[in-house]
Amino acid sequence: FMTLCFFESCHTDPPLNTLVDRHDSSLLTIQGWGFRAMSYLEYKSNDVVSKKYGFRYEAVAGCTGTDSLIKAVKRHNDPVERFLKMRFGEKWQEHFEDECKEELKREQKVEQYIEKDENIKKLMIPNDSTGSPDFDMTPIDQTSKYYVSIVGSIEQRNAYHRVSYAKMVVDYKTGEIVIVSDKIENIETRTFHTSTPLNH
Repeated sequence: FMTLCFFESCHTDPPLNTLVDRHDSSLLTIQGWGFRAMSYLEYKSNDVVSKKYGFRYEAVAGCTGTDSLIKAVKRHNDPVERFLKMRFGEKWQEHFEDECKEELKREQKVEQYIEKDENIKKLMIPNDSTGSPDFDMTPIDQTSKYYVSIVGSIEQRNAYHRVSYAKMVVDYKTGEIVIVSDKIENIETRTFHTSTPLNH
């Protein structure tokens, strides 16, 4: 679970519409800093659960915050947390943490099934710059299945490419895997000079 710094606020709450995340109008944000280090899979599983609760975390600083930042974060977070308590109960954070742990266990099972599958190993990019792929997982509602995209990074012609090179549906209970695409799709491209290659 992401560790955040929260403080008591005596300021007037901002209008609710100012709390809506600029990236997704359906999600509120909880701001913070000092997020503990997490694996990619742990980060993604937390993201899955937080969206179920209707919010997302937003890092607004590194390990420490200035006095002005602390006050701004207080003003932002207090009404969001009150809303979550009103909607999910006083112990919503405890329930949230439990759900994150369970979600991570399911996603780890999916990851294990994928890594053992010989057909999927053949789809891995030989010159993946990251050394190991990431697994973007989305649970399919009302099922024990996940839609999974295997994501990796390659360097070509002074450019860094973040790509998806396999997509599949995986059942975390049975281990059944159905590959739905083995087409390489570019997600992001960033160029760099040969004298100063991008640091992965």
